Amino acid sequence: MSSNDDSVTEKKAAKSNASTVDDPRVTPLGGNAGVHIRTDEEPDDVTIDFGAFLVSMGTSCLVNLGRHADPETGNTSTDMDAARQMIHILEMLRDKTQGNLTHEEEQLLTSLLHDLHIAYAEAAK
Repeated sequence: MSSNDDSVTEKKAAKSNASTVDDPRVTPLGGNAGVHIRTDEEPDDVTIDFGAFLVSMGTSCLVNLGRHADPETGNTSTDMDAARQMIHILEMLRDKTQGNLTHEEEQLLTSLLHDLHIAYAEAAK
């Protein structure tokens, strides 16, 4: 690896360690925990935290339940098997991370699963 590559890596590491207190996208979970629409003013290396990961999976489930349009096609469709699988993955994460989550992360996961179970039941009618 060249010294140029080292410099770029060091700059990215410094940028990712910078405080995000003044960033309006920062949530109680410490990062961007929502649907994110990229702008030209943002860095190329937007980081993802556990909360954002959970919200992303929940959003994917809602797309599969037909509650949101597919971001690529703009169409809504229902795939109950994929939605059920996403819920099972989130339940597995809840079980495997028990005792290792912050209070906010645990609340997010619990409420997300609750909301997805309700949405699944409504879509199954």
